[in-house]
Parts: sequence; structure tokens; C-alpha cells
Amino acid sequence: MALGDGKPPEGMIRPTDLSDSDDAERRAWRERADQRYAKRRARHVVEAQSHVFDMAAQLQKQKHLFDFSTFPKKDVERYGSHELGRHALLGRRLLEAGVRFVKVTSYGWDTHGDNFNGHLSLMGKFDQAFSAVIEDLSERKMLDDVLVIAMSEFGRTPRINGHLGRDHWPEAWSLAMAGAGLKKGVVAGKTNAQGTWVEGEEHDIGHLFHTWFQAIGINPKETNYDNAGQPLPIAHDECSIVKEVLA
Repeated sequence: MALGDGKPPEGMIRPTDLSDSDDAERRAWRERADQRYAKRRARHVVEAQSHVFDMAAQLQKQKHLFDFSTFPKKDVERYGSHELGRHALLGRRLLEAGVRFVKVTSYGWDTHGDNFNGHLSLMGKFDQAFSAVIEDLSERKMLDDVLVIAMSEFGRTPRINGHLGRDHWPEAWSLAMAGAGLKKGVVAGKTNAQGTWVEGEEHDIGHLFHTWFQAIGINPKETNYDNAGQPLPIAHDECSIVKEVLA
């Protein structure tokens, strides 16, 4: 479910001319149609379709979560009035409400040109919103249960190009993590002095998925994703856990 600018999902608000009784009748007709549909189709297909409607109905009951006017002014100021701050603040509220996975996206970092001015306008916003999330989750005693990950697609070239920019560099990149299952204040891995190549043991995204699943209590070597009867590992079976970051 994608949100934009801190607003509710499109189509979540029921039309004002549709009464509760009309909505209940409409839902009952759909359920009867689902029963007829299920007689000739696989059970998991029908259940998946019904699940979408059920979740939408539950979401309609929680529309207050998206009412930005209900946030305390001090929280809005701490997170920042910019888009990233608003999304991070809404993300915290969704976690408090029991949502199990939240992703907040920050755009504009692909600075192939004018890198320094571009990042100067972005870094302060990220630091403000990210630190506020960590502070609030810690204050609410939620960090033992919530794994927070801040990452990008890959790194940027250590060398500056002719447009004063930095290009794509997948050979060495970093991320920050906090919360569930992790040690505090640990730095794992390093690059050479030029920031061009990893020194020592290398880890890629497969190792990180193993680590993340282990941190939240899922054994990545024993748990599979059932792809229509074909079990697939949830993390690359040739990778392993980054043990030094786990508690």
C-alpha cells in the first residue's frame, strides 16, 4: 500500500452518499459472489482475493491514522515539515498501530551532477527524520521489537565526475540499522582509505537478508517461501548471517 505526501490511500474514504447499511449489503453480495467463484477455483486464490477486501474494510475503520492534523505540533517540528519528515512521522504512527512493515522513501539522491549542493539539501532532512524515529521508538520501548534499516540501492563513486557529481558504485556501500536483535554501537566492515573497495570479508544483500530475518526471530535457513508449490529460500542460500552485528 503506497502513500503520498502523508495522505490516506486513494479510494480509502467511503463516498458520503453510501450509508452503513448500503455498504454492508454491498459487502454481503460480494461475499456470496466469492462463494460461487470459489467452487471452481483453487482455495488459496479465493482466500487471497477475499483478504484484500477484508484488509481494505479494516483500513477504512482506521482512517484517523492518516489525519495529520492530530499530530502534536512539537512532533511535526521535530520530524520536519518536509515530505520525508511527514512520512517518517506517519510511519511511526503506523508502527504504533500494529502495522508490521513500513517503508519510507527519500528521493533525489541520484546526484550524477552537482552532488554537493544536492546532498546538502537532503542530508539535514534525513538526519532530522531518522533520529526522531529512533528516539521515539526507544522512548516508547519499541526498539526491542522493531528493526530499523536505513539504506540505499548502492554506493556512489568516491571520485567526482566532470559534472561535479558522483555516479553509481555498487562495489562498496553502507547502511545503518537499529533495534530488534542487534548490538548497539557496532561498526562491521570497512573499505580502503579511498572508499573504493571493501577490505576483508565482503557482504552483499543476500547476507543482509539472512541477518535481518535472524534479528527478528526467523531462521533464514529453514524458512521457505512457497511459490505455488515450489519452495524457495527466503534468503540467498549461498549467503550467511553477519554475526558481528547480532546481539
